[in-house]
Amino acid sequence: MAQLGARDGVCRKVTASLGVATAAPGWDGTPETLMRLADAALYAAKGAGRDCVRRSPVERDNASAG
Repeated sequence: MAQLGARDGVCRKVTASLGVATAAPGWDGTPETLMRLADAALYAAKGAGRDCVRRSPVERDNASAG
């Protein structure tokens, strides 16, 4: 995304920060819990200086909903 370059004579820098959470088969969490994990990972990516990907820890991904 950072290579999109100039448009209308103005150079714009575009970056992406991503937060990822996954659920293993048999995971007993809720979709809301999975979204919270992904959201926390997104803010971790932004806190790490942006333009990166952070994944929620496996232990949390497979934890019971709470």
